[in-house]
Amino acid sequence: MRDEHPNPTKMAFDLEGTLVDLEKLHQQAFEHVAEKLGLKFGPEEFHAFVGAGDAAIAKEIAMLGKLTQYELDPGEIRKAKNKIYEDLLNAHTITPRDGVPEYLEKAKTLVGGDLVIASITPDEMAQKIIDGARLGPFFKHVLTESSI
Repeated sequence: MRDEHPNPTKMAFDLEGTLVDLEKLHQQAFEHVAEKLGLKFGPEEFHAFVGAGDAAIAKEIAMLGKLTQYELDPGEIRKAKNKIYEDLLNAHTITPRDGVPEYLEKAKTLVGGDLVIASITPDEMAQKIIDGARLGPFFKHVLTESSI
């Protein structure tokens, strides 16, 4: 039976997808990289990998390249994608999903302010997103790609 008044010591939230929705920018960045390589990796292909992370998508694009006689490095694909994604982020107003600030305020009260972001987003990108969406004041800890 669940306790009606939970008293967790911490609450963790995913950054991209839960607190902010930047999926479209990731999709556009991967699509652009694939297009430059002469490959098709549009919304349908991207959505098959939602939640799997950039490394899995980069491997898939490299595999598509292999099928068309190209030997592609997934690490290089990911670097190219991150550059395009960063450019898109810089040109985009980052906002939290509807209702997120209010929900975080309630969560912060529930656990005494000990909220955590846990994300596979690279450190510098995560900080840019947190700052842009003005989410920093809600969180005591941020765990990103390098700390996982």
